[in-house]
Amino acid sequence: MVPIEEFIRYRVPDESAPVLEAAYRRAAASLDTSPHCIDYAMHRCVEEPQRYILRIRWTSKRDHLEGFRGSPEFKTFLAEVSPFIQNIEEMQHYEVTSVVSPRSIYDAAGGAETFFRLARGMHEAMKQDDLLGPLFAHSPPVHVPHLAMWLCEVFGGPPIWTVTLGDIGRMLDRHANLDLNETQRARFQELAVQSARACIDDDDAVAAIADYFEWGTRVAVANSKPNHAPDPAAGVPHWTWPQRRDG
Repeated sequence: MVPIEEFIRYRVPDESAPVLEAAYRRAAASLDTSPHCIDYAMHRCVEEPQRYILRIRWTSKRDHLEGFRGSPEFKTFLAEVSPFIQNIEEMQHYEVTSVVSPRSIYDAAGGAETFFRLARGMHEAMKQDDLLGPLFAHSPPVHVPHLAMWLCEVFGGPPIWTVTLGDIGRMLDRHANLDLNETQRARFQELAVQSARACIDDDDAVAAIADYFEWGTRVAVANSKPNHAPDPAAGVPHWTWPQRRDG
């Protein structure tokens, strides 16, 4: 799954602006409960207040078009926003290009030392958690350094996972057939973000790392399902501002 961003551009009369925003505040409940929606934000143009842009980040284009639109949440969402369909000027999916900020998340977070501290903090938090503890109780001693190497490479640091361990098969093997559920995924995400906040001062870096864990935990759940056969040659994902792109 590759996250994708949907942009919906509206032009509404001045008197309709508060109604549009109120409709989306109600409709947002459907996005919040959908496993396919990563995050969203509505922007209003300063120079032309009649213009709005809604950005929704989905776990993939297919998850949006088939998963969300085929779900009960979509019916509720559409009921709230349908009065404004006639005001839509554009509704398209966009993916990030190679034109990105040169500053990596790895650098903003503090480099290798920070990610090794993050890996240790995550490992300890997971082991001590009532829900996730049993999954981490028998983790091998190399779990912390391997996790740190993975995170360094994901966020723009040196490719130490790839150089040292090769493909991602070792990581996939750790998740195979665990059959992880949404409750476990959400708790892992929560603890991982708490650990990031504890050792990283840069708020933007923490937000980007949180985005990655939101996406990565969903991929881990999919890879953990019985009889699922992920591709070990897929490579380590490279996560940049503000979303993932393949390196």
